Amino acid sequence: MRKVLIISYLWPPMEGVGLIRALKFAKYLPEYGWQPVVLTIKNDSNLDRKEQEYLANMTVYRTEYRDLKDEFKKLLYKGPANDTRQYDVLKKLLFIPLRLAMGPDDQIGWRGFAVDAGLKAIDEEKVDLIFSTSPPETTHLIAQELKKRRNLPWVADLRDLWAEDHYRKRPFVKKLMLKSMEKRVLFDTDLLLTVSKPWADKLSGSMGNDKKAAVIENGFDEEDFKGIPFRKNEKFTITYTGKLNKDNQPIEGFFKALKGLIEAGGIDREKIEVKFYLLGHERPGIDGIARAYGLEGVVRPFEGVGYERSLEIQRASDILLFVQWQGPGSDGWYSAKLYDYIGARRPILAMAKKGGIVEALIDATGSGLVVEDETGLKEAILKFYDEHERKGDVGYGGDEARIAGHTRRLRAKELAGLFDELF
Repeated sequence: MRKVLIISYLWPPMEGVGLIRALKFAKYLPEYGWQPVVLTIKNDSNLDRKEQEYLANMTVYRTEYRDLKDEFKKLLYKGPANDTRQYDVLKKLLFIPLRLAMGPDDQIGWRGFAVDAGLKAIDEEKVDLIFSTSPPETTHLIAQELKKRRNLPWVADLRDLWAEDHYRKRPFVKKLMLKSMEKRVLFDTDLLLTVSKPWADKLSGSMGNDKKAAVIENGFDEEDFKGIPFRKNEKFTITYTGKLNKDNQPIEGFFKALKGLIEAGGIDREKIEVKFYLLGHERPGIDGIARAYGLEGVVRPFEGVGYERSLEIQRASDILLFVQWQGPGSDGWYSAKLYDYIGARRPILAMAKKGGIVEALIDATGSGLVVEDETGLKEAILKFYDEHERKGDVGYGGDEARIAGHTRRLRAKELAGLFDELF
C-alpha cells in the first residue's frame, strides 16, 4: 500500500466543516490502496470516542505553531495590560503592512515547524505522495518545500479559491500579492484539485492555463447517518443549519414570503416552526428580522451546533432550507452542507439561481426544489406545508441511485485514482 502525506491545518479535535473533506479522504483512501499519514498542528483538547475510532489506524504528526498575528499585536501594543483594543495611531498603521507581508494567511507561523515535521514523516513513513488542502494556503507553501526537498509528487486541493476566494475580503494590494504567490506556488504541483467545474476553470485561468485543475466534489458519509432516526413533527418544521452570511446569503426574501403566506391565510402560524442553527461571525440577526416581519414565535434562532448534532437536526426536520451565496464566486459555490442535506434524505428548499450548479445537483438527485423569487418561494413553502397538513409528514422523492454517487467513499475512490495516475 502506498502512503500519502495529508497536510491539513484543520484536524480533530478541532471542529468545523473545513476539516471534513480531508478527514473523509483519510478515512476511505485505505480501501483504494493509499494509507494516510497526517501532518497538522498540536491541540490540547481531547479526542472524543468517535474521533479516536477514526484516527486509530492513522499516523498523525502534530507540530508546534506560532501565532504571528498575535505576536505582532503584542509587539506593537501600547496601553493597559487588560485592554488589548487600543493602539497608538503610528503602531496601528504599522500593523497593516506587517499583515500584508505576513504571507498567504495568519497561519504562516506554522510553516517552519511543519516543514521539519513533514521531512521527518516522509522519511520515517516512506511517503510516496504529498497532498495539501486549503484554506489556509500555508499548507501549500509547506507542501511545495517538501516536494523540492524530497522530489515527491504533490497534489494541491483548494476547498475554496486562493486569491479569488469568495468569502475572505482582502485589500487590493494583498489580493495582487496573493495572485502572484498563487501562480508561483501552485505551478510546482503535479495536480490541482477543487470542488466544482466553474472554480476549476477559474483556477486554471489564474494559472495562465499552464495548469489544468481537476474536480472532486464534496459529498456525504452514509456512516454518519447510521442510527439517526427520521421524525414526524406536530408542526411543519423548516430548518437551516450552519453558516449564514448576512451580506452574501440574503434571507429576508424568505421571511417576506412566509409573512405573506400567513397573512393571506394559506399557513396557520400556530402550525409552522422555522429553526435557524447558525454559525459564523457575520451571521444575520434572526431575532431582529423575525420581529420586523411579525414572525416572533414562528421563527426560532439557536446557537450553532457541532457536526454530528447538525445531522440529527436535519433528519428531524420536514424541510431543509438552503441559501446560495451571492456575489463573486457564487457560480462555483456548492457548500459542503448541501451534500449533507442530500444525505439526510429530507426535502431541500433551495433559494438559488436557476440554471446554476446548485439546481443541477438538486434536480439530478431529486432531493428538493430550487426557487429564485418570492412567487416561487411562496409556492414551494405552501406545497410542502399542505402535504404536511394532509399526511402529517412531507414525503421524500430522492433518486437513490444518483444520490449514491455522491458519497465520501466514492470521492476517496476518485482521489485514489488520480493519485495512481501520477505513478
